[in-house]
Amino acid sequence: MLLLRINTTSLALGFILTLGCAPKAPKTPCTTQDSFHKSSHYLLEINKPEKAFAIINQDAAKFPHRSLFPWSVFITISPKEMRGLGFPTSAEMQRLDKIEENIVEQLLKNNHLCYVGHITGASKREIIFYLPEKAEASRLIEGLLKTHFPTGNARTEINFDSNWENVSGLLRQ
Repeated sequence: MLLLRINTTSLALGFILTLGCAPKAPKTPCTTQDSFHKSSHYLLEINKPEKAFAIINQDAAKFPHRSLFPWSVFITISPKEMRGLGFPTSAEMQRLDKIEENIVEQLLKNNHLCYVGHITGASKREIIFYLPEKAEASRLIEGLLKTHFPTGNARTEINFDSNWENVSGLLRQ
């Protein structure tokens, strides 16, 4: 597995990342938008079960208040245009980044979230974050997906995961 530390300012590939704040969590780099944009991210190369790349928020990896965000959310999007091994084309990558940015920004207007990152490859983009509650956010996410994907080429999986086990393999301490 390749581990590469990169700065948000060097994310010239168009990866646009945002993060909200928790209702009860103290302000830390993982819970404020301003601090988040100045934080580091790292790139992971994933080879199993299929080749993929993940951009992970370093502050989410060190976030000490995970129990306040017990609901894992994985939004899986199927790219329209792909090249070898199922990776999106450059133009499609930019489109996916804009969609991801819009989804996260819309969620931040109405909810608090801890953005973990995203995984791209194997004919999909997975956007990963954690929420403090499920019901309201679930309705908002479904509405956003219907707006961006009226043909249904995106799906959401929300699970209770107070220990963040669903992302434990991605987070580096």
